[in-house]
Amino acid sequence: MYTNTIIGDRKIVMSKIKNFIKQDIETNPSLKEEYKQISTSLDLAILLRQKRDKLGMTRKEFAEYLEVSESMIKNIEAETIKAPANLISKIVNITK
Repeated sequence: MYTNTIIGDRKIVMSKIKNFIKQDIETNPSLKEEYKQISTSLDLAILLRQKRDKLGMTRKEFAEYLEVSESMIKNIEAETIKAPANLISKIVNITK
């Protein structure tokens, strides 16, 4: 029951956020590209974390697996840097 409440609350919050973004873009169309970039960065951070969790790895282990620094993984998860294209390709192609 509690889990269903949390999921339901998240859906409501996400719906409100999507509506806010839609209205914001309608008011100021130049924000559309900025929102798109933020969304892409968030999607990558979520994907990276999901892959890392699925493999049961720490940030350090995952960084070694991908042959990058631990700080790069941390910063991508925190959305403070953009991942290079070759790293995105590695993350997307993890099949385990």
